[in-house]
Amino acid sequence: MRTLYLIITMAGLFNTFNANAQSVADDWKFVGNAQGAASPYDLYYYKLIQLNGASHRYASIIEVSVQADANYYNMQGTYQIRVDKYEGTTDRFDGIEIKCTSGNPGAGYFYIFNNAVWVRSNFKWGYIYYRTAVNFTSNSPLNTAPFNQTFTAPTGYATVTGSGSIKCDFDNNKYYPLPYTDVNGGINVSRDEPIGFALYDKLTYDSKPQPNYGFQWTMDSWSTAGASYWLAAYGGIKMFTKATPRLAITVDGNVGIGTTAPQAKLAVNGDVFAKKIKVTQTGWPDYVFSPDYKMRTLPELERYIKENQHLPEIPTAAAIQKDGHDLGEMNKKLLQKVEELTLYLIELKKENNEMKQRLEKLEKSK
Repeated sequence: MRTLYLIITMAGLFNTFNANAQSVADDWKFVGNAQGAASPYDLYYYKLIQLNGASHRYASIIEVSVQADANYYNMQGTYQIRVDKYEGTTDRFDGIEIKCTSGNPGAGYFYIFNNAVWVRSNFKWGYIYYRTAVNFTSNSPLNTAPFNQTFTAPTGYATVTGSGSIKCDFDNNKYYPLPYTDVNGGINVSRDEPIGFALYDKLTYDSKPQPNYGFQWTMDSWSTAGASYWLAAYGGIKMFTKATPRLAITVDGNVGIGTTAPQAKLAVNGDVFAKKIKVTQTGWPDYVFSPDYKMRTLPELERYIKENQHLPEIPTAAAIQKDGHDLGEMNKKLLQKVEELTLYLIELKKENNEMKQRLEKLEKSK
């Protein structure tokens, strides 16, 4: 008996679902002309979708086709509109999603209210059609002909889209432009709408969310000239040409060009050509000219060179070959030696002048 009861109950539920849900798409139906019949042939606006009952529950998919001038392939577009509403939400829908499924996303223009959707062709010399793809409940949000046909643009709408790609969350008053393919096949993403993997995995930078594995175009506080391109990957980034990694950014922020294992903030495995390189340093060796600076005498310097085969404070050839050298630090050391050499020359010049004066006195005394 229990088995028989279960079968009867399931059959009843199945029949109830069939009674409340339309699962086969309708044929295309005529909405109206894209433009008026007389000059100046203004474009028509149609309220295709509306809240028909406060207690209605909607789970509907409706298709719209804008078929403007057939002489031009880019004046046509087909769209899918999903409408959802809980019966307890009496004065509005819960959400609407519009997506261009073929043709030119810009062929139609949609004015979206929280309880209605108006549509207009963006081009003349054609027609607008619709069909119900499915109503998963017994109610439909479709308006009836002539669909409030008017030449006057609706006002007071929540948002609009001319790309046929938007998600509207009326429960939270949020609107999300969706990626779409334009008439020429290009993929378009609205500003601040990321593309990536696991978009819920986010970081916060500049008071804005950025997916750890994705990219987006957004206004950055560092520039008001235009949007910046943000790209993030938690573990690092590699860029390839000819199947070979050319540029790498490690998890620690080291950048490598020609190497995938940079051990510094910038590591280049190859030649670097530059018109100007600026190295900032502290402790510049002006201290050499201080009266308190003690230099080796020339005999002491000669003795040091003979014993060590290099200048004092200058690294040896072996050390440079092993560890390289710091350009800024080496410039400091070289300048220190130039300044010391200058002082040696000044001192030698003084001694030379003294000897010259003594010789002149000797010549005069003869």
